[in-house]
Amino acid sequence: MTDHERRWSVPLAAFVMLAACGHRAALDSDLDAAIPADAVIVAGANLDQLRGTPLWRAAPPGLVEPFRQGSRLLAASARNEWLVLARGNFSQPPAGGRWLAPGLAAAGSGRLVAEAAGRWRSVRAAGPLLEFAVAHAAGSALWIAARGGVDLPLSGNYANFNRLLADVEYVSLSARLAGDCRLQLTAESRGEAAAQRFEQTLRAMLSLAAMAEARHGELAGALNGAVVRRDGRKIDAELSGSMETVASLLGQAPR
Repeated sequence: MTDHERRWSVPLAAFVMLAACGHRAALDSDLDAAIPADAVIVAGANLDQLRGTPLWRAAPPGLVEPFRQGSRLLAASARNEWLVLARGNFSQPPAGGRWLAPGLAAAGSGRLVAEAAGRWRSVRAAGPLLEFAVAHAAGSALWIAARGGVDLPLSGNYANFNRLLADVEYVSLSARLAGDCRLQLTAESRGEAAAQRFEQTLRAMLSLAAMAEARHGELAGALNGAVVRRDGRKIDAELSGSMETVASLLGQAPR
C-alpha cells in the first residue's frame, strides 16, 4: 500500500461503517461512469444534504475533513482495492487525490484511479451492483450497496451484519432525510429459503438491539418499530426516527 493509499484507508473504512446506517438521475452520472463494473461494494453520500445535520456531526473527523468543500461522494471496492470519487468546489484535490476534471477528484488505489480517469467520460453499461444501488437508493442522502458474500470491515456486534450477506445476491442500505431520517434496507436473496433465513436473522438482530437499548427510550422505540417485509426472494426493511436518534445508532459503529 502506498503512502497516499494509507492516508485514505481510515476515511474509507469510516465511510463504509457510517453508511452501515429509481432512476439514474438520482446519482451523479460522471461519478457513476467511473465506478468499476466488478465493484463488490459501492457507497455514496450527498454531502450537501448531510452537512450541518446530526448525521454529519456523528461522522468520524477523518471522514469529513477532506470533503468539507465537497457536494457528492462515491466510493467503491473492487479487487480488494478502493476508489473514492468526490465532486465539489475544491481549490485542490483532497490529500492523496488527483483531478479527473475541474471539481472532480479521485483517490485510492493507483490502479483504480487510473482506470477511472480513462473511463469517467465514456458511455458504458453500469455493473450489476451499481444498477441495484440506482434502483433502490434514489434520492438518498447516504447509501451503501454490496454483493452477497462480501465481508464489510465491521467488528463487535456489527460484524453480525456480515452473516446476513451470506444469503443474498445484493443488499442496499440507505438513509433518506425529510425532517426525520428513514433507514431502508433492500435485499435480493439467492432463493425463497434464503430470504426466509435473512428475514428471521434480521428480525432477531433488531429485537436484540432493542433490548440492549432499553434504557434509551427513543432509540429502543425506533428499533422496535422497524418494519420487515418479505416477498418471494426480496426483503425490505424500514426504520424511522429523528436524525439525532439515527445518528446515535450509527455513531455506535466501531471506528
